[in-house]
Parts: sequence; structure tokens; C-alpha cells
Amino acid sequence: MRHRSHKAAAVLSLLAGAAASQHAAAQTVFYFENFDSAVLNQVSGDPRVTSACTGNAPSFTHVPPAGWSWTGCGMPTFECRTGATCPPSGATCQFCGNNEGVFEWEGWSFADKAFWVRVAGDQRRSEFTLGQGNVAIADPDEWDDRGNPKFNCGRFNAFMTTPAINLAGTDAASLVLNFASSWRPEAFDDPSREDVAQGRPPTNNQTATVRAIYTVGGVDQPAVTVLLWDSDPSSPNYKDDNSTNDNIFVDASSLSVPVGATAVKFEFSLTNAGNDWWWAIDNVILSADVAGLPTVLFLEDFEGVTLLPPVHEVPSGCGITYCDQQVFTHDGPNGVVVSLDPTVTGGVPDWRGWSFVRRPFWLCMSGGPNGANFVNGTGVIAVADGDEFDDLANTGPLDTTLATPAIDLSGRTAGVLVVSFDSSWRREAPQFATVVAEFDNGVTTELIRWESEADSPFRKDDAENELVARPLIVPSGANAVTLKFRYVGFNNWWWAIDNIRLFEGEAVVEIARATPNDAPMAVAPSIDYDPCFRPWSPLPPAGWDTLFDPIGGCPIECGRAEWRGWAFANKDWWWQQVDNQRREEFTNARGYIAIADPDEWDDAPNGLSQFNAFMTSPSIALAGPLANATLAFDSSWRPEGFDDGCSCGETNNQTATITAVYTVGGVPQPPVEVLRWDSDESGPFFKPDSTNEHVVLNLSIPNGATAVRFEYGLTKARNDWWWAVDNIAFTVNGSTLFSEDFEQPLALQAPPTENPAVQQCKYFSTVAAQGLNFTVDNAGLIDCPGGEFTGFNAWLTDAWARSEGGQRSGHGAPFAFISDFNAGQCDGLARLITPAYSIIGVNPNTVTLDFRSGWLNEAGHVSSVEVSFDGGAWQNVLAWNAITKPTVVDEIVSVEINNPEGASTVRFRFNDQDAGWWAVSQIVVTGVVGTPPCPVDFNGDGFVDFFDFDTFVDCFEGGACPDGRDGDFNGDGFVDFFDFDAFVFAFENGC
Repeated sequence: MRHRSHKAAAVLSLLAGAAASQHAAAQTVFYFENFDSAVLNQVSGDPRVTSACTGNAPSFTHVPPAGWSWTGCGMPTFECRTGATCPPSGATCQFCGNNEGVFEWEGWSFADKAFWVRVAGDQRRSEFTLGQGNVAIADPDEWDDRGNPKFNCGRFNAFMTTPAINLAGTDAASLVLNFASSWRPEAFDDPSREDVAQGRPPTNNQTATVRAIYTVGGVDQPAVTVLLWDSDPSSPNYKDDNSTNDNIFVDASSLSVPVGATAVKFEFSLTNAGNDWWWAIDNVILSADVAGLPTVLFLEDFEGVTLLPPVHEVPSGCGITYCDQQVFTHDGPNGVVVSLDPTVTGGVPDWRGWSFVRRPFWLCMSGGPNGANFVNGTGVIAVADGDEFDDLANTGPLDTTLATPAIDLSGRTAGVLVVSFDSSWRREAPQFATVVAEFDNGVTTELIRWESEADSPFRKDDAENELVARPLIVPSGANAVTLKFRYVGFNNWWWAIDNIRLFEGEAVVEIARATPNDAPMAVAPSIDYDPCFRPWSPLPPAGWDTLFDPIGGCPIECGRAEWRGWAFANKDWWWQQVDNQRREEFTNARGYIAIADPDEWDDAPNGLSQFNAFMTSPSIALAGPLANATLAFDSSWRPEGFDDGCSCGETNNQTATITAVYTVGGVPQPPVEVLRWDSDESGPFFKPDSTNEHVVLNLSIPNGATAVRFEYGLTKARNDWWWAVDNIAFTVNGSTLFSEDFEQPLALQAPPTENPAVQQCKYFSTVAAQGLNFTVDNAGLIDCPGGEFTGFNAWLTDAWARSEGGQRSGHGAPFAFISDFNAGQCDGLARLITPAYSIIGVNPNTVTLDFRSGWLNEAGHVSSVEVSFDGGAWQNVLAWNAITKPTVVDEIVSVEINNPEGASTVRFRFNDQDAGWWAVSQIVVTGVVGTPPCPVDFNGDGFVDFFDFDTFVDCFEGGACPDGRDGDFNGDGFVDFFDFDAFVFAFENGC
């Protein structure tokens, strides 16, 4: 029996898959399904496709219904683009190019409501249920989405007027104007160019007006305002934000019909808007009593307008690729059957049950993460995706099962088979999955149960590209088996599979996997954790200088207090407590980092000022030859520009710079720019999203330089994104002259506005609280004062390392079971004991234990690992002491376990004694199941026959060997007559 040991627990599952696939080719394969023969016969109903494929359809027009009048005068982009002669409106055409403003929303637009809601990203527009079909829309928010017209061109002012409506014979006292309305207010937050020039606060105040123009004696009278709303909360005309679906009535008391009026026109306007919100109307009705009878004098629902295809709101993206294409099916190939909980209705039809799709389609529909890493899945794959299913209303959860046909087992020669499949799994509670084998004799076996809850003993961590193998023990009397893959999820994540195999052969399988996590953790009774209680500082480490220089309408104290310039904060607090938005992707960083975050700074009033932040390193002495100099650092950067007004008079273009200031002859020289990134996609310095990057800059140090300082700047930003750095290293000729990891910022403190609640601090728990069924035995401890370091406990390793110091910080596992005699101040023996794991069906002498370890060599420190089979005596399988084991703060340890024939369970015990510390995590137990390949089946077709003999002769004599085989049959390193003799003997005697 061949037994593989592994040095990296992280790749165990892939190795298991490799073993399974290598041996499967030389064994009897009872079942294989890769889903590629599934007939994709359904057109997508996913919103990403339906939106894209209807997006080019006629959707809007600026041509109003018959008799209405529409003018672009007042819309600065219209005036500047067309050169129209209009009354003065404040348009600044010298700054207003043709790339300003979204054409569809240039003034009042008559558009399909669904189109408007979709292209605008909803933002409560869908609440306008009184509006149906085509509606009239004035939307400065969407108009401002191209360029920066509110600043470069002027205010949004839109006007439209009804035809003249005959009032002859009406009772003026009964006249009522009625219309459906959707309105959201916004004001005083978008400076115009004139506001900036005059040094005044922003004056935008989105205002809705209806004016009546009556005809008396054949002459139009001066307009009368009959409705006025604005966005100033202190104004008597303020219309609040709870107005997205109103039925508006303006009665005779407000209409003020003059005596003798024979007709009326109504002007609807939205004026003085910047990047504000909207006003939309529908179903305009004017009614009155005529000869004593209620009469509708005028009705307009805008359904008669002729819509045109979009101009700037043209859909883009991968969804267009799949218009009218058959891209999915729920009908499995070759007898595979998909079932769905019959109570589930609604949801996205593409994902209503296990779906057979190609991975690029799945990736497109999810907009990014779903399936991106599932490279093992090829061609058509099977996907159960609660995340995508939930993109339309449904009665969930998505509860769906994929079942193979009954697989004939009558040709097997062994009692243990192997089930393997490629898998992509991303967890989120309460999502779970199972694989069940149902035999034709009524026996049912659960092979896999994966759950998402952090404290579940069946928790399955994210594994987005994995080959899974499990032993299948065939019960007596069974001749067939059906495999059932069940997924249950709400708006969670997914499970995808491909290449299901059931074979008789040998494979490495995972028996158990366990590591602590933070879900059950809390505050340690007596150990504070700085990144939780003091996660932030406005001050850098000693020797560094910072400068915050906002330009515009606010002093340095403006904006959110934590982010006034460079801040020094714990990375996990930054993305967990402050905001994520891809901040968590900065995995190169650890602990405290330097952060310039104008996005978060802009979360508090700042007078629309420009964010400019600088930090400068200490002076670094230079001596000797100065060739081969580099500045390296870890970086997280997201760009943004040209989308925010600024009281500084400039548009935003978030820019990162590093300058070097050298000292030559005792005199600081002019700064030398060594790095520039900005957010201008058309420029030479554009830096795309790079949220986790190691940057190395080659430097040219001037002759005679004796010192250097480096200045890091983030400038020209408004409400943009961020730049964060960590692990700076300045190296000359291979020697590091300066390094900074920001672990010692001055004045660590609770942040002013974003301090986490104490209950959110999770860095310590007992072993029992982890829910992994591990136990501890502290009976052998002596003279322990008690506390968090009595025996083994579960820790966030950063909290442990910061509390106790020393070499502990070198241990890289995020969480670990830790025994620390130095911190616990006691002696004796501490034990960490796993539950019993089933090894039924696992081949003897093939179990392997892998774990991640950090171990301190110290006088008297003794550690060991013991194993027990079927509850029997403990046997030592690993022993360390201060003489035989040096300090290794982070390693993967692999121990081969000689599990005896017939053993049913295995249990492990980690013993730590008297001194030092030991961190244990990422425990993985594997074993080999199945039967080894028959060496005489030389062509790997599952049979031993003449074709194998013929294939061996071709290989032996001419070197024409099957993949993975050669003529050295007896494995002695030579191809000679002894190999031929060994093959003939094996061929005649069988396997």
C-alpha cells in the first residue's frame, strides 16, 4: 500500500483529488458524469440578461405628447451643446464640454418607468407604483452621472407645459388638478462654479413648481404658482423624503381661477438642482363640474409618446452576450434528475434548482465572485446558487437535490468504493449541503454534511476549487446506488460541482479538519487587546511626521474625525467596523497600518473640501556605496475621480505620490518623485484597483547623499476611495537601512466616532466553546493561578502575541489552540484532545495527521502527540523537547499514523508540559481508501487481458508507453529482462 505524506495542509484536498484522478484511470469506473451532454434549452430570465437585452429597446424621448411644449432652455448642457438662444440661465459654456450630462435626462424626459428604475439603480424610484408604463421624469441625479455638469455647466432647470385646456362651461369652484407624483428632495450640497467664485456655501435647492397660465379675453395672463415644493427643511414649502408615491390634488382654492377664464395651461418645472434627486409625474387629470356633472377636462398618461433607443444609458457588460441564447437547463443528462422543494416559488428561473450552465455565464450573472475560482469545473457544470436565485422575489429557501441514476455495482470486487467530484463551495449561514448514498437494499449513508454556522461541528470553510473524495462502504446485498447532492440556501452563496465519479480504486480522502474561529470568541477576562479597545491613532510611530491640508470650505477639523489625513489603525477594525468595500482584500498587511481614506473622511460635513494628506518618514542615514537601492511596501489602492464637486474649484482626481528628499552636503535637495498614481483613466499615471499589492521601486540615489526622507501623499481627493500601506522596507545593496510596520503608533486610543462595542471584541474562548467537540485535560497542571493561559485555550493569535510579546508574533495562523506556560505562570501537563473520528473503510497504515504549529524551545519544554484507536491505549507518535527540537514559530507538521487493520476510530491528544508555548491549528486528518491499481492492467481500461500484454511489449521494446507508465515494471531503476519476467508472472497470476 502506498502512503503519501503531505507538508502543507492547505493543499491536502487538492492532493486528495489528484490521487483519486490518477488511480481512477487504472480502475473500474462505475459512474462518471461531467454534465457536458446536458442540453442547454432555456433562455435566461436572470435580471442581468433581461435588463441588458431590453436595454437597447425604445425607452425614452424628449418629444412630449401632442399639444405639450418642451424646452431645453434652462438646461445648461442643452444650451451649450446646441447653441440655442435662451434667456440667461447661468450656464457656463466655456467649461461645459460635449461629454457633460446624460442625454436621456437632459430636461423633462418621457420614459418607460422600468427603464428609468433600472438604469438609475432604483434608489427608491421603484416605489412610484402609481406611475405605470411611460412617465414624465426630471432627474438631475441621473443627468449628473456623466462628467460633472452641475459644476462645469450650471444648474438643472427643466420645464414642460400642457396644451391649452378649454374651461368653457366649467364651474371654476369645482376645478381640481390631480396627478401621480414621485419626489425626493436634496439641497445645499453641490457648489456651482459661481458658488465657489463668490466664496459662498452651495446654493442648490431642488424645487418643484406648477404654474397655471389662464386665458382671459383671448389673452394669456401672468402665470400663477399653484404648487411649490423645495428641499430646504426650514422652508414652509419643504416636501419631505416620504413622497415617492403620492396622489396630488390641487383644488380651486389653490388654482385661483380668474373671472372670465376660458382656458388654462399648466407648466411643470424642476429647478435649481445639482446632483440631487428627482421629480416624476404621471396621469395628469384636470376635472370640474360642467352643467352640474363631474367632467374630466384633460387626461394625460404619457402612453402616446414615441420612445427612442437610449443614447448614453446604453446597456453594457457581459449580459448582452446572452440575449436570446439558450444558456441553462434544469434537465440533467444521462438520467441525472433535479428536484426542487415544491413549496418554493419565484426567484430567478435560471437558478431555481440545480442548474446546468457554463461557468462564464454563471460568472457573468453573479457580476464577479461566483464561480471565478472554480477552474476544476469545465464545460457544463452543475450549480446551486442561493445568492443568484434570490435576485428576484421568492418564497425560499432554495432547497434542491441533484440525483444520479441508479449506478450498477455488480461488477465490483471490493467492499469500499470511492466517490469523488470537483466542488466549489462558499459558505454563509444558514446554507448547508449534503451528499447521501441510497442503496437498492434500503440502506442510506450520509457521506458529506457541510454547514455554514461558525460553531457547527459540520462547518465547511470556503473552498472554491476543490476535488473532494470520500469512501463509500457498500453494504451487504447492495447491487446499485444513487448519489444525491442536496443544497439548501437563502440569499447566501453557492455550491457547484462537476466530474462526479464512483470508482473502485485508491484515493486519499479527508477524514477530519478542525481549527478554531472567532464566532464563539469574546473578550478575555483579564487580557485587553489593543486593536479592539484602542484600534486607532491620529499619530504615526515615533520619528514620522504627518500633515493634513484640506483645501476648500472647511478648516482642518472638518470631515470624519478618524480620517483627517493619514490615520494609523488596525487593519481588521478598518474593514470590519468602518466599512468593507474590498478593504478586507489587503491581506499582505497585518496589525496596524497607515491609511488615507477620503471615502470615510467625507462621511461627515467638510464643506466640499479637497482631501490632501501627507506623511513623512524619519531621516534615514546613508553611507558607503549607494547602488541597487529599492523602496518596497505593501499597498491597497482604489482610484476614483471626476465625479465630485469641490469648493476648492478643482475636480477630484485621487492621486498617490511618493517623493524622496535627499540630503547632500548637509542641505535637503528638491523632492524627487519616485511614484505617482492617479484616477484619470485616460492619463499616463492611471492606477486601476489594486487592493493587495507588493510594490518595489528602484531608486537612483544622488552622489554625495548622506540621508533621505520619504513623503507619502494622497491628494486631490473628495468622496473617493483610499490608499493604505504597510511593511515599508528601504534597502541599499541588499541591506535594509529602514523598515516600518506601523505596529507602534503613538497615542493609540478609542476612535472618536467608530469605536466597536465591547461585545464585538472577539479574541478568546475556551476550547469547549469552539463547538468542535475537542476537550482539554488540565488535571496535570500544578500551581496555576488560573486565567486565560491555564492549559489550552482558543485565541486570535494576534491578541495572544500582542499580550505576551516575544517570538509569538511570528506565528501566522489567524486562530490557534494555545498552551502558554510562560504566560500562565504554572507547571505541569496540559492536554488538548480531539473527538474520535471514524476511519471505517480507511486502509491500514495510511492515516496522516497534519497540523500548523508554533513551538518555543525553552529549558524543560516537552511536547508530544499521541493516538488512540477504538478507545484503546494512547500511543506516542511525535515527541519534542528542548534538546531535540529548535524553536519554529510557524510550520506545517506531518505525522504518519500506523492505523491497524480493522480500526474503526482514531483520536489524537496534544500534550504540552512545563515551559514555553505551543500553538496548534489547522488540524487535518487524511487516509487512503480503496484498492491500489492492478499493475498488470497496463493500458488502464479496467480489465486484465491480451491488450495489456500487447501494450507492455510495445512499451518494453519500443518505448511507446501509456501516460504514467514505463518499462521498469519491477521498479529497480532499470528496464531489462527482469521487468519482462515480472510482468509475465503477474499477468499469469492476476492481481
